[in-house]
Formats: sequence, C-alpha cells, structure tokens
Amino acid sequence: MSSSQFKCPKCGGPTKEVAAGTYCYKCDILLDATGQEIVSKVEPRASEKPPAPPVGEGAVWTPIVFLGLMILLGWVFGWVLGLVLLLAATLYVHYDAKKYGVESHAWLTLLFAIIGLPLHANELHKLRKAQQTGQVRTLVEPTAKPQPSVNGRQVADVVKPTKFCRECGAKIPRDSTYCEECGARLA
Repeated sequence: MSSSQFKCPKCGGPTKEVAAGTYCYKCDILLDATGQEIVSKVEPRASEKPPAPPVGEGAVWTPIVFLGLMILLGWVFGWVLGLVLLLAATLYVHYDAKKYGVESHAWLTLLFAIIGLPLHANELHKLRKAQQTGQVRTLVEPTAKPQPSVNGRQVADVVKPTKFCRECGAKIPRDSTYCEECGARLA
C-alpha cells in the first residue's frame, strides 16, 4: 500500500493508506478520504460525555432526608449538630453531583440549605426521568451472565482491544504479532 497525502491531525506524522481508509500508527487512528478521524483506539472522544450511573429513587430523596434531619436534629439538639449535618449535606451534594454529572449546588447548600438541597434533588429527578425515557445514556452495571465452560472449567468472556493491520487495514487484536487476514508481521 502507498503512503497517504494526509498528515495525522493529532500528531502531524505521516499516514499510510489501508483498505479501510488512511491510518496513523503513532496515534492508532483511522482517517477517512478527507483526513477526518473515523475511529480512535487510544482514547475516547473528549466531547463525548461519559454516561452517568442510573439514578435510583433513593438517590433523589436523600437530599430531602438530609434537610429534614438538619431541621429536626438542629432544633432538638442545638445548633452544633445542625451545623455538622449542614457540612455533611454540603459535601454529599458536591460529591453526588460529580458522581451523576449534574450541576453542583454545594455552595448554595452551604449558604441556604433549604434551597440547595431541594435543587439538588430536582437535578437528580430530572436526570432520572431523562434516563428512564432514554434521552440520556446510562452506565449500566454488567449483569452476571453464565460464563462459557470448556471441559467443566469456566472461561472468562474477554473482548480484546483491537488495532488495524499496516498492510491490509484489517481489524485485529491489539496484542497480535501477525495479521490474521494477510499474514503480515506487525511488530
């Protein structure tokens, strides 16, 4: 195969034409005929937001429970316990917002807990509804599926990362030394 007229958009290095398009071996990306990236094996796209974990009903109600406990225990046992719960609620809102990828109302919670905690609960409620209707991708925990067995022993179902052959452009396992399609040596 011949060298390509494109320089890699990431590293500026030379590329090579393969059957699937134009390939940069240094960055491990495949380019189309215009030089735009088709497939990247090194890193996920920065513009793509990672999916949030599923928001349960309990996660939505936890900020409201925090608010109720702050009011009740602060009133019954004094302002010191209420202040400790306020700080705990602020930290909870901060880390919970990071976990689910929603707007953090931590400072508002610290200054005005009666406003910040319900706002955080509302953000989680909106995310939960968007996840239920399919408007937002959800990180789904893998379910335990039966593993295939060979001679009575369990075999892990492992999907290996892939790369492209330098000669023919075929998609092959990343740890391969030879191409499975054309037999070219890759290392």
